[in-house]
Amino acid sequence: MIRINNRTIEVITNSDVFKKNVSILASTTHTTRQDAEQELLVELFLSRLDDNITEMNTETSKSIVFARKDLERDYYTDLAKKQKYEVEYDNELLENVAELVSTNSYFKEYEIDNDKFNLIVSLFHSTQQNFVARLLLTGQEATQEFTHDSTKVFNQKLSRVEQYARTHQGKFRSKLLTPYDLELQAMSDAIDEFFSLYEADPELISNKVIKDYFTAHQDMYPFSEALDVVHYQGKLFDDWRGYTERSSFLIELNHQQQVLLDKIAERKAQRGY
Repeated sequence: MIRINNRTIEVITNSDVFKKNVSILASTTHTTRQDAEQELLVELFLSRLDDNITEMNTETSKSIVFARKDLERDYYTDLAKKQKYEVEYDNELLENVAELVSTNSYFKEYEIDNDKFNLIVSLFHSTQQNFVARLLLTGQEATQEFTHDSTKVFNQKLSRVEQYARTHQGKFRSKLLTPYDLELQAMSDAIDEFFSLYEADPELISNKVIKDYFTAHQDMYPFSEALDVVHYQGKLFDDWRGYTERSSFLIELNHQQQVLLDKIAERKAQRGY
């Protein structure tokens, strides 16, 4: 049982660093501030703090930041595990949509619910949907028998459907990717945009534009991680391109970008594209 001194709780919860990290944790783990506050307090007193805090200091502030990072790490680890089945399931679907059509495989080989089936069919051009649905459900022979198409005509239709699937891969992926994949891509895209702003001509992109963009994304995990390495954050906000510690921020943000890209590449490899 955890026993926490009321004075310690008051000192911790009233501090700016605790409130900031609660906000970040709530955003990155998609929970309420109240739940994030409770989780952060429990994590702190389980592993990091003694029950005798009378005032905030650097060590206590760092403990709060590290505890929040631990919770975020656990969250993404658990999320990845929960998504594992969904990743494998959607991998099978996305990897084989074009192949199913081009090889005339029966869709019934895959255990798929009606909603997912309807979603996949709807991604094709409206003029192709009936053909695709019937082909996936019944195969080439039954489809040809129903449409009265010659083999030449059937193959022409099939070729157009396959070409559509390949040239619209972005649409298929965006609809079939899991929320976790979309979140990874969104964070990577946000970092790309930040670097584009930072590296732009200062006469075109002012310090304020960079600051405003960062402020809008500061609760996003990679950005908060990078900011944590900066000791005097206010000076960074005042001069993004000139303040010495910008290098530490940029190196860490670039590292976070590489971590994201590695995760994205790994998941793409799992999906087969």
